[in-house]
Amino acid sequence: MGRLTSATLTSLLVFGSTIGEAAPKKKSAKPAVPKASSETVAKSESDSQSVRARKSVGLHLMYTPMSDFLLQLGAGATFTKSANWQFGLWYLQGNKDFLSTFQSSDSGGIKTTKAYLSGMAFAAYARYFTGNSFSLYAGLGYRAASGVFAAKTTSITPATLDAKLEVYSIIIPVGLGNHWSLKNGFTLGVDWISVMIPISAGSSSTLASSEANASLSALNDDFAAMGFGLAKATSLTLALAQVGYVF
Repeated sequence: MGRLTSATLTSLLVFGSTIGEAAPKKKSAKPAVPKASSETVAKSESDSQSVRARKSVGLHLMYTPMSDFLLQLGAGATFTKSANWQFGLWYLQGNKDFLSTFQSSDSGGIKTTKAYLSGMAFAAYARYFTGNSFSLYAGLGYRAASGVFAAKTTSITPATLDAKLEVYSIIIPVGLGNHWSLKNGFTLGVDWISVMIPISAGSSSTLASSEANASLSALNDDFAAMGFGLAKATSLTLALAQVGYVF
């Protein structure tokens, strides 16, 4: 091999530096930032907590087939202060005919012709949400029932009896349930268990009779006792459904 001259060395150095400058430099890869999918965004927007934080006033209808104090149908209004706290009013009403119950016990020439009770209750309450939908509530309210009772004897000398009954109580309603709110404002809720605890109770009655009859009076006493028992009783309601809208 021939010797390398200084001119040859210079040429090689210049060529190498040119190659090094022309080679593209590798850039370090940055970690990809995942973008929220439209599905995730939609889910967060429909989250019940976020809806409660944005919408404050609501109206709803209420219904239950399982109440032991005549109350089945009603309506309510709510004011939501935050994602966790909600305040509201509700009104419930219902009625029941006890005629068949009393007719089955008629004896000694007695025939019951009316045995009917109608009830109502309203309350103000505060509801606390422990998470997205589960909540507990308690309040203060008023509950009342009015009834009519009529019976007659079927003997040769008939006697009739007509009575009216009013019972009432101050109640503390408490319960728990799940309430969901969609981003369009539609709400659906179920109070799985609701209890009305009376803290005071009273009653009044009026009686009209064609003539005194011990059997009729005893039947009326049974009806009045049943009504007053309702006023004093802690009532239980299951599956109180609520459908409405918040805005």
